[in-house]
Amino acid sequence: MSAPSPATPAKPATPAKIAVVGHTNTGKTSLLRTLLRDETFGEVSDRAGTTRHSESAELTVESSTLVLTDTPGLEDSSGLLEHLESAALAQQVQDRHERILRWLADPQGRFPQEAKAVRQMLACDVAIYVVDARERMLGRHRDELAVLSWCARPIVPVLNFVASPEADVTAWRDQLARLGLHAVVAFDTVLVDAESERQLLEALRTLAPKHQATFDACIGGLARQRDRVLHASASIIVELLLDAAACVLHVDPKNEDSVRRGVEALRTALRSRERRCAEQLLDVHRFSGTDRIGDDLPGIDGRYGLDLFDPVALRQFGAASGRGAAVGAMAGLAIDAMVGGMTLGAAAATGAGVGALFETTRHHGRRWLRRMRGETELRADDGTLHLLGLRALSFHRALLQRGHAARTPVRVADESLLGRVRTIARSASGWSIPEPLAIARQHPHWSSLSAGADGLVPADGATDPRRGRAADDLSRLLRTALRRDASEPVQFP
Repeated sequence: MSAPSPATPAKPATPAKIAVVGHTNTGKTSLLRTLLRDETFGEVSDRAGTTRHSESAELTVESSTLVLTDTPGLEDSSGLLEHLESAALAQQVQDRHERILRWLADPQGRFPQEAKAVRQMLACDVAIYVVDARERMLGRHRDELAVLSWCARPIVPVLNFVASPEADVTAWRDQLARLGLHAVVAFDTVLVDAESERQLLEALRTLAPKHQATFDACIGGLARQRDRVLHASASIIVELLLDAAACVLHVDPKNEDSVRRGVEALRTALRSRERRCAEQLLDVHRFSGTDRIGDDLPGIDGRYGLDLFDPVALRQFGAASGRGAAVGAMAGLAIDAMVGGMTLGAAAATGAGVGALFETTRHHGRRWLRRMRGETELRADDGTLHLLGLRALSFHRALLQRGHAARTPVRVADESLLGRVRTIARSASGWSIPEPLAIARQHPHWSSLSAGADGLVPADGATDPRRGRAADDLSRLLRTALRRDASEPVQFP
């Protein structure tokens, strides 16, 4: 018996060709930038007629490819329609598609910009007709659609700038339906969402059935791509928060200048770390250039605390040493020492406690010895961590909804976030930071902010399995927060 032949590998789906057409300055190039996730494609300008030549690009998602072609704007569709009808009378040509072909074949043909767009229409499988929904339908729109319909290619009208209060989506849908165009998609190229992108691809799939496999693969691939972006974003934000929570600076509490310098150093470190997080998020979302970060992003103005010993910290020290009550007492003595109220007897008792802590972990022992020398720890308080988390989550959401044609800096609603932080601070329940961050506070060696210029977590922190577990736990919490509907307020876990 002969061996079974190996299974034939699945053929990649046939690329679908899509022409993007419409009047000048309606956002055709902007649409392509957003679909391609490429803010460098073509040229975007407020002046009319910016695109003067056709330009194609491939959108490849896993095994599927869409060939998207940007075309020059239709500048005089009414004149072209009149010309085509006059020529038809002179040549006695009834077939409208034939009229288009004869016009394009004429070496002395008029309307060169329109000819470039129409040639791409004839070469495509399906076309996207981009409309500025802030305008009302005019005669030129009807003339454009008449000429394009003579190309005998299916058309999906896309209503652009629908986020503007001036847009009238209902009126446009009604007018387009009267022309027999019902597969209309609202897709704002500046403020986008995954649902509008999926609806656009589904409309194209419906009108180009021979490429159904291509569009299906593209729709599924984009969904998986968004999930990968979400996971990567969560990991980036996790590293920011772990760095911020674990970061510790040592100062002399009796020396005002030492405390002032320490607070400023911590504030500077956190600002720099947040900016690095923002740049990493920009890269994951395929945006480039730190100039796209608004000036408000690095300006953390949260409160900064001097006191390490919150109840969670005490519970964790107690769990580690098996001497919860003794550790609680030692914490009180250590805080007394910070303000100079420590007696020799108390010092002896605390010294015994330091020995017990050394049995558990050398890092905690070193921290207690610094306290014995009169130093105290300076770290970001719960309010600052909460604000950092809210800002990072808000920044991710802003990028997720941002079209690649947007030209204004990325901003987060900073005043709103600060207001929410202040409200929580005044509430009866007070702060509640995620448990992984509370654990990170007890491990300064987990923070890259303690590593110097290279910005890497110290070797003993990077290999600490507890850090990995804390990162995984926090990442799960953040992914839940990142999946919230865009209409809901951003919530820090």
